[in-house]
Amino acid sequence: MFNESLVTGFLESQNFFGFNKDVLVCFLDYIVSRSKKKILLEFESHQKAKEFYDYCFDFREGLFLFYPAQDAYEAVPGFMSESERFRREALLSLYNPKIENICIGTSKSFKAKEIPKDTEKTISKIVFKANQKVEVDYVTSFLVKWGYERVNTTIQPSTYSIRGDVLDVFPPHLQNPIRVLFDFDKIETITLFNPSNQRSIKSLKHIAISDINKVDKVTVDKVGLLNVFPSCVIIEVLKNNKCYDLICEKNKRNKLNINFEEIVFKKTSFKNRLAELKKYEDREFSIYVYGKNENKSSFPENNLNLLWKNENLNKGFVLSDSKELHVSSRSFLNTKQNKTKWVSNHTERDADLSFSDISNMKKGDFIVHRSFGVGVFLGLKVQESSKNTRELLEIEYGNNSTVFVSIEKLNLVHKFVGSSNNPKINSLGSKKWNNELKKTRKSVSLIASELLNLYSKKENKRSFKYIKNNDLNDELKESFSFLETQDQKKAIEDVFNDMNTTKPMDRLICGDVGFGKTEVAIRAVFKAALSSKQSLFLCPTTVLADQHYISCRDRLERLGVKVVLLSRFKSLKEQKVILEELKMNKFDVVIGTHRALSNDVFFPNLGLLVVDEEHRFGVSHKEKIRAMKQNVDVLTLTATPIPRTLQQSLVGIRDVSLIQTPPKSRKPIETSVRFFDWEVVFTYIEIELRRGGQVFFLQNDIKSLYLYQQKIQRKFSNFSVQSLHGKMPPSEMEEKILSFFDGTIDVLVCTTIIESGLDIPNANCIIINDAQNFGLSQLYQIRGRVGRGERQARCLLFIPKSKLKREARERLKTLEEFTTLGSGYNISMKDLEIRGAGSLFGYKQSGHISSVGFELYCEMLKEELSKNKNMDYRLLKEPVVIHYGDAYFDQSYIKSNSQRLFFYNKISTALSLEKIKEIKEEVVDRFGPLKQTAINLFLLSEIRVVFSNTLVTKVFVNKNSFLFTLENFPSDKNPIVLINKLSSFEKKMSCKIQFKNSKSNLFEFSVNSFIDRDHLISRLGCLFSNEDFV
Repeated sequence: MFNESLVTGFLESQNFFGFNKDVLVCFLDYIVSRSKKKILLEFESHQKAKEFYDYCFDFREGLFLFYPAQDAYEAVPGFMSESERFRREALLSLYNPKIENICIGTSKSFKAKEIPKDTEKTISKIVFKANQKVEVDYVTSFLVKWGYERVNTTIQPSTYSIRGDVLDVFPPHLQNPIRVLFDFDKIETITLFNPSNQRSIKSLKHIAISDINKVDKVTVDKVGLLNVFPSCVIIEVLKNNKCYDLICEKNKRNKLNINFEEIVFKKTSFKNRLAELKKYEDREFSIYVYGKNENKSSFPENNLNLLWKNENLNKGFVLSDSKELHVSSRSFLNTKQNKTKWVSNHTERDADLSFSDISNMKKGDFIVHRSFGVGVFLGLKVQESSKNTRELLEIEYGNNSTVFVSIEKLNLVHKFVGSSNNPKINSLGSKKWNNELKKTRKSVSLIASELLNLYSKKENKRSFKYIKNNDLNDELKESFSFLETQDQKKAIEDVFNDMNTTKPMDRLICGDVGFGKTEVAIRAVFKAALSSKQSLFLCPTTVLADQHYISCRDRLERLGVKVVLLSRFKSLKEQKVILEELKMNKFDVVIGTHRALSNDVFFPNLGLLVVDEEHRFGVSHKEKIRAMKQNVDVLTLTATPIPRTLQQSLVGIRDVSLIQTPPKSRKPIETSVRFFDWEVVFTYIEIELRRGGQVFFLQNDIKSLYLYQQKIQRKFSNFSVQSLHGKMPPSEMEEKILSFFDGTIDVLVCTTIIESGLDIPNANCIIINDAQNFGLSQLYQIRGRVGRGERQARCLLFIPKSKLKREARERLKTLEEFTTLGSGYNISMKDLEIRGAGSLFGYKQSGHISSVGFELYCEMLKEELSKNKNMDYRLLKEPVVIHYGDAYFDQSYIKSNSQRLFFYNKISTALSLEKIKEIKEEVVDRFGPLKQTAINLFLLSEIRVVFSNTLVTKVFVNKNSFLFTLENFPSDKNPIVLINKLSSFEKKMSCKIQFKNSKSNLFEFSVNSFIDRDHLISRLGCLFSNEDFV
């Protein structure tokens, strides 16, 4: 591939210069394969080493390793450290003589004496093969030696769990954990699974895992990596601009040059790109194509002689001397991928808007039963009777009374989420709970009527029509500098569909920070402008308003749309002129803060209201916004919906579009929690400044802001360090914001004024001091100021060494956990749990929520709204299903109480056979083949779903028969019609049906002698779903 003289030069310790990343990756791969030597690449800094590793780690699995220095800073107990995973992977691979390796690190990491002596002797290996005989205890003995922790659910690295015949284990150096299903002492199946949703993603025939025995780090002698692997070839890597030099021997002055040319395929048709490859082939070039095997089919085999390499290259290059063309299939097919080492690619998209999940409840948590009120959750309890064994949920009420809830009735209970952390416990037999329900229902009724009154006006036809899309729309679309994601396209389509109907729009766009919500708003604003209607774009902060103004002005003014900013960045004189011209309809779009809600602001032709982060406006401003909403189209943008906006989405009042797909090449933000340390601060800032980036340092205290600014300025005297806070004069604030935009300010020491706004692709490091003082949604918004470009962004959260409150620790753990792109919706769900629910729908309702809980409050509101004929909502009527045998998850099958409760809850809330089938597959995947008690449980659930909202009120399941009861048989239904239908059904299904009772209000029949039970239930369900019997 490469010139043979280069290999000879390498073996003779020659130096090389002038590589770009792709050529260097291929050259190192070629050298390692020819020389059969392991290589240590020594970079100048951790940041440069990590940057190169991030670029090349997926070139070929296991070829490139990363060995960072141990974290020199005091880790916070209970929070993750990623460096140990990299180090473990590197050590295990370097110790294996059969594997070719290139290990990337720094002089500090290679020389640091951190590896226990004789580590190689403590490495052991387990091999898993399908049909292999091995005892589970034998496997766990290795895991214990390696220091793995046994847990209920395997989510974190270096943990394992055993559930009956299923072993889950997560080696720290693997991206995904392993699931092994045993049949006694024989391995049945091996799969990799996604730790976030616990579902299997890939089947394996065999896999081997190795690890190092845990040792006492204090007493053991330690050595450096260079001492452990003296035979490795050490190469120093120097980066000059975008090129890399390899220094094999410092004293040698002569260097060998690699002659190459970068190749970029123009964004032309695929046919034209193939024609370019054909030109090289005609010149007798060898064409190497790098890519996954699944991309191979995209390249025609007939026309070109391509040499396929199952490796990943990011771009491509030409080696003219050896007449070789190296093509990246990613670049050629325009399929650039977002690469992260440890984050699973199989992320579960959580679009479920329900808060009723009780699966994570712990003993002592507050719980609400619809019939009995607020009680204390005591856990699950197995109850045996003469007929069967069942598992029940136990709730304690006042006066030491207890209620047991059957697992099929878990839809009657929900976790208490309210404004109060200590709600009053109800007593059984007391009238207090019913009185609370009456009061809440009365309150809910008033809100429902006002909401319906507000939204009934939305049902009225618009007094005008928006024009359909035209060529100018296409021109605006072309000016968007990013590729639209699928979710973004769908959101734009949803908005346009709303605007094309006769009914005014009221849509919530919920998207993660930086996922393109603003672009959706700009498209809507432009459509309004083309239709000669004005738009108001409301922002909660001056900074965000300025940001949106710049975006709208740059995108829309060249298309003839007049955009103006109305905020305190404008002088009183300028504001006066703007208001006068606005009255004369001289502006199409007004970008404004709460100033635009003042009484002196008049819109003669307002058609569209866009509200960004509505929850950050004050109460009086929200009232104004609500009044404005009555007569115009409304588009609300948010990254972390507050309870009120989520609430409206829940009950079907508003339409929701979720943007959950990240822009291409966007990476998750690396998030670390640390005790405050100036050395850590300086290290993070230095790393970012060295790569030409900018830094936010957030200190939310104006008094001490300047002290932090001065300390940072003294350390980085050659850089510009400035401060920013909300009490500065508007002119000074605007000047500093624009300077940070332009890149003339390197470090911005600021307050939370940056929370919304300041989207700067070059700022990819944010340091937040006293992170424990911020709300979860607020922290998420602040973190979202970085990571807007292709560079890896970092977020450092500082906390004091004093003990944190439980809520604060939970917030920080949640933020650290949800680094996956698109986590905003998950964050808002968790935030509601931690903070409790306050004002809903813009009304103060915290007293009622504290009494009945958030979920029941929602349900009551749904019921009130359902009384209106325009609301498509029907209360679910489910039959009582009784099984002759045991129907529950045995503790030997699912050992963890919380996991059993999780699946009981999922099953009880499933509303379709497809959903129950999905749950059943998940249970089998995670816990192995179903036991008979679990089979019975799923049968009960299937019967409940099939006969919901029908005349069937009870079903008795016996060993070989079913007994169906129809109580309160409606007087307007003719039982003869049902009897005839069942008789016809009996003949078709070859079963026996006996009619037990046919009183005026009671109808019973039994079914037996059937062949296929599942088919019978399904067909009988179809019969009863007929309009005559619902």
